[in-house]
Amino acid sequence: STMALAYMAIVLTAVLLMSELSYQYIYNNICEKPYSGCVTFKRKKDKDASLKQCLKACSAQKVPGAKAVEAYNCIDSIESCTKQTYYEIFSSAQFLDYTNCLQACYMLTNDNGKVTAKVDICQSEKSDCFQFATKGSVYGFMNCYLDCQAVWKDKQSSRHSMFICVPNLPTCVSTPFFTLPEEAQPRSVLKKCYENCGVGGGQANISTGDLFKCDESSQKCVTCGDN
Repeated sequence: STMALAYMAIVLTAVLLMSELSYQYIYNNICEKPYSGCVTFKRKKDKDASLKQCLKACSAQKVPGAKAVEAYNCIDSIESCTKQTYYEIFSSAQFLDYTNCLQACYMLTNDNGKVTAKVDICQSEKSDCFQFATKGSVYGFMNCYLDCQAVWKDKQSSRHSMFICVPNLPTCVSTPFFTLPEEAQPRSVLKKCYENCGVGGGQANISTGDLFKCDESSQKCVTCGDN
């Protein structure tokens, strides 16, 4: 009957809505240990494609001297964790710096996985910024992020903070970067690094930027061009 068909249509619509809602509110947790020391990422409609991109972009596998370390990708709704390898760069807070990278990367894509056209790199939240063009890919920016922000210059490197912001989002991600202690204008050094790395529209590969080789015993890093 017409009423029966209408009722079935209402039920089907409700089921689809509930399915969509349950999908939207699944969270991925990137954890130092299973369900311990976690940073949470709200799942997007792209079925984790953007998170997978960021896990790859932030792994730091191409940085000389980086060591493989295990983290965990845990999903609340099914109480399941899978091992996730990332590469530890010489730092005083390796896992924190890794998740900072993931958070900065994850904000570059909207809920459907589309990459923002520009990123603002700011001295304070939403102010005193310079811009970086993504050209529709997270990898160009994240390569430069690793190159310019993630690697210590030596054991005595000074740690600073900058904010990674996307124009259409109200909040930013606070991220670290490192300079030599004697550097009088750390922000200018960071800006110049991004400008050099971004030549060619932000598609620079990390292998062509300023890379570092690190000696684990002395805990010092030098640029690969140095003797």
